[in-house]
Amino acid sequence: MGRFVDLTGQHFGRLTVIERAGSYRPHGKYGNHSEPLWRCLCDPERGGCGKETFVIAHNLKNGSTKSCGCLGAELAAERLGTYRKCKKKS
Repeated sequence: MGRFVDLTGQHFGRLTVIERAGSYRPHGKYGNHSEPLWRCLCDPERGGCGKETFVIAHNLKNGSTKSCGCLGAELAAERLGTYRKCKKKS
């Protein structure tokens, strides 16, 4: 078992870690361990929307979770806008 690392107050993308929220136990063949779960704020000062979300520590550390979902929505809207501009030029 690994050493506990307190992520409270650290920033990952738009997320700021508020506190530990327990543990997450995956289902299926990988369900023989638990992973720390953290409550995070999608920080408006870092471009976020202000919502709170729960994220597994591994996803914070490896960069696969950077926001509560607002970043993906913004990028999708931006891509759609670019697509629409291209279609109008034709």
